[in-house]
Amino acid sequence: MLRCRKPFTVKIGTIFESSHVPLHQWLQAMFLMCSSKKGISSHQLGRTLKVQVRTAWFMSHRIREAMRSGNLDPMGGAGGIVEIDETTQGRQQGAPKHLTRKRHGGWAFRNVVLTLVQRGGSARSFHVTGTSIAELLPIIQANINTESGVMTDAASWYKYMNKDGAFASHDRVEHGKGEYVRYGEERTI
Repeated sequence: MLRCRKPFTVKIGTIFESSHVPLHQWLQAMFLMCSSKKGISSHQLGRTLKVQVRTAWFMSHRIREAMRSGNLDPMGGAGGIVEIDETTQGRQQGAPKHLTRKRHGGWAFRNVVLTLVQRGGSARSFHVTGTSIAELLPIIQANINTESGVMTDAASWYKYMNKDGAFASHDRVEHGKGEYVRYGEERTI
């Protein structure tokens, strides 16, 4: 049962909201716009998707607006908490298929993705080359307000992240103890 009693679909709060175009056509349009070197016109997009030109125009403008880069304000603020975590995803492009397993466990040739999530707000993801604090800290400091509290897991590279007092606070959750969230809805496994 929905507690907020408001209508909800996967399109609410996204560029797909208030659109009768099926989601698979939106995804196809995004692929076409991102994969064409010189861009794609609304007329060509309409022909490819078999939709009217005005529908294609509407879709292309929404997609371009979503892709627009600009100066993003720092996440968090006074009393805000920003959660930081990273993960590895897939094999790097061009990596040989026979070199997927490291000698002593783990996987080689992985893409590392760092994600910053503001509680009750937005999320930002970045492709990084590794998980050392020297590589992560510049991205973290550029995207998080200094008055924010940060929350990380117990990974060793986050241990001295706030030693110079760059943020209001730094807390760590212990996944090994079944802790996955702190200062919020408590969930343990």
